[in-house]
Amino acid sequence: KSSQQGNVKGAVDLYLSAIQQDPEDKRNYTELAQMLIQSGRHGDALDALRQCPVASGDADRLVLEGQCREGLNELEEAGNLADLALSMSEVHAPALNLKGILAFRQNAAEEARESFEKAAEADPSWGEPLTNLGVLLWTVGERDKSFDLLEKGFILSPHAVDLAERYHAAAVSLGAQARAEKVF
Repeated sequence: KSSQQGNVKGAVDLYLSAIQQDPEDKRNYTELAQMLIQSGRHGDALDALRQCPVASGDADRLVLEGQCREGLNELEEAGNLADLALSMSEVHAPALNLKGILAFRQNAAEEARESFEKAAEADPSWGEPLTNLGVLLWTVGERDKSFDLLEKGFILSPHAVDLAERYHAAAVSLGAQARAEKVF
């Protein structure tokens, strides 16, 4: 909750305390890394993951590291990590989403679209791939369909600040504040 209230330092301190109390619980490391990634602190998140006790074959951890590498503009390494996670499970939604992000960054719009669609299909309860697909459609001028996807992404993952910000920005841009107000 501290990070959602803008107190990233307080949240980091809480996670570090939890790690000190139970250094074998990998959830504390991965949740710390996720929070740091959302805060744009990709190098710090990578450091947290390096300290994590790792079980072999952990696709989620590979994707977290891939997200760190993507944030550090190490796109090839991020892609390799996503591929490794997908070799463990072809329908791993976070890995598919990461592949979409990487394709989008490399201006491969059709590949990005396919990856986001597969990620959304693999985990229909997760809003991030829908939001990413909405952003992609926004860039090619499909504003109405984009807005619907941004809205659905926000509804599915309302705790994700960046999804809320994208939905809000689209609502303002389209003059759809009244519709968005009901959703918020």
